[in-house]
Amino acid sequence: MRAVTRPTELPRKIIDTLKGKGYNLILATNPLFPAVGVETRLAWIDLSPSDFSLVTTYENSTFCKPFPGYYKEILEKTGKRAADCRMIGNNPVEDMVAAKLGMDVFLVTDCLENDGNVPLDGFPQGSLADVLSWAQTLPECPTV
Repeated sequence: MRAVTRPTELPRKIIDTLKGKGYNLILATNPLFPAVGVETRLAWIDLSPSDFSLVTTYENSTFCKPFPGYYKEILEKTGKRAADCRMIGNNPVEDMVAAKLGMDVFLVTDCLENDGNVPLDGFPQGSLADVLSWAQTLPECPTV
């Protein structure tokens, strides 16, 4: 896959911007792969598990997307409240379900996965460039 993928600089810029402001980042990828598989996929886009405080894998998760229990489990592991989190993803079924728990959500449309042709008008949405612009406007994360 590395031969057919080309990383964009945007994910790295988004991660660096948010981490630089003190935000806790979680890679909430559907835990269908072992850690080594997720690490390989991250390397394809020049990211690393060390960029995140939690990376979901099949070794550390008991639920998968789109079940709300998947997101509840992440909240429990990290001690976060849904109202204090934002799920940024590219699948309206698997990622935007986090809104049902009270998370703020944002649908990335650059590489949208919408096989079921789910209507998208109910979700805040935009490009990875929009995510970067949003991240740049955030204040420093308050320490709790």
